[in-house]
Amino acid sequence: NAEILTRIGDIYADRSLFSRARPHWDRVPKIDPGSSAGYLQAATVFWDYFLYDDALRVISEARKNLGNPALFAYEAGAVYEGKSDSSDAVKEYIRGALAVDGPSSSRSRLLELARRKQWSPIADRLTAEQAEGPNPSLAAVFLRVEVLETLNRRGDLGKFLGTLVQNTPSLELLERIESIASDEGFEEIQAGAMEREIGLTRDPVEQIRLR
Repeated sequence: NAEILTRIGDIYADRSLFSRARPHWDRVPKIDPGSSAGYLQAATVFWDYFLYDDALRVISEARKNLGNPALFAYEAGAVYEGKSDSSDAVKEYIRGALAVDGPSSSRSRLLELARRKQWSPIADRLTAEQAEGPNPSLAAVFLRVEVLETLNRRGDLGKFLGTLVQNTPSLELLERIESIASDEGFEEIQAGAMEREIGLTRDPVEQIRLR
């Protein structure tokens, strides 16, 4: 019974006997090892007692055993924040944001932190790293765009999109850049993306449409 195991651990922890509490909390995920709920319950208990390394250990075990490297990314980010480890916290929020197509707790927290002076350089650098190269993932591109918008760096956003247009071999990415450039009012970048699409597409009808 997970509740009984948790309570036994609490009794020991309230007396600062964490070495005796830990084995009981570690048993919670083993009750139903195919479910993520037990891992989250155990990690949360460790987190509540400021045993951050134990919380991260349980999250790591959950990711490995359940085959999901982005599992509990938001929670892991919060744990790293508790440890005052800003770099790893942002990495976890990025991991969570990239794993979900659309809004997520990790994405919201990342953008919130990006607005803060002490966190802004870290969010800027790490999202830039994710979107480097000629063919980054669409998720990484969208996240980078959102961060640059949040930082009100329109000039850098234009440079980022322009560089992608020049270098990427991906039609799908060019189509998305074309849409983003249109929304942002970057007409030259939008036209450049369309020109690159004309050169890459093998569909003559699509070439005519783009022209």
